[in-house]
Amino acid sequence: MYTQIKDIEHIKDLTAELPREFALMLKGGLCTRKIISYDREDDLFYVDDLCTGCISSYTEAQLAEQTNIVRAARRGALYMDNNN
Repeated sequence: MYTQIKDIEHIKDLTAELPREFALMLKGGLCTRKIISYDREDDLFYVDDLCTGCISSYTEAQLAEQTNIVRAARRGALYMDNNN
């Protein structure tokens, strides 16, 4: 079961307590999976790209500019995996 993500505030709310796994739907029916956590104290997102194995940290502005996560949420193409 998956929860469709609405916006960056939704991501913050879901990942502030513990990391969550997300599926980002791509064109052609493909998807990429990421584990995202949010640190309220430092105001940073931590993203583990499960396809590449890279772990990166981002401010909110960087997350919007340097990744496709926020854009996917706005387009209705970002889902949290409720099973993990």
